[in-house]
Amino acid sequence: SSALTVCREAVIAGKVSGTLVCETLVRLVYSGRLSCQIKTKSMVIEKESRVELSYPIETNELIVYGQAVGNFECAGRIWIDKGGLIEGRIAAHSVVVERGGVLVAESSVRPMLQEDSVKTEEAFDTLVDGEYPLPA
Repeated sequence: SSALTVCREAVIAGKVSGTLVCETLVRLVYSGRLSCQIKTKSMVIEKESRVELSYPIETNELIVYGQAVGNFECAGRIWIDKGGLIEGRIAAHSVVVERGGVLVAESSVRPMLQEDSVKTEEAFDTLVDGEYPLPA
């Protein structure tokens, strides 16, 4: 589908098609094949997610607690937590794989400009500290 959805935040817990553009955060709590394009400032793949992505994900920050197969274009940092897995292709400025996390991907790590680094560090710390809890 060629439908375009623009939003501030999104929680994906079911099938989505078209293109999703989010200003702040996309939380993925879905298992299965996801056939939509996603462009967002930050993306979190939750622990219960086991997803295969048909299209590349474009984001500034990616935090992975669950499992994802696909291509990820990240302007900042990719962080894979214990139990998290990325398989496919990634491009990012930095990649962190915690003990127990898994990265099986063709990887491209690019240098970041200093002013970009400060902005993305602050945004990343906010996400990891849990400022964006899941809705009840």
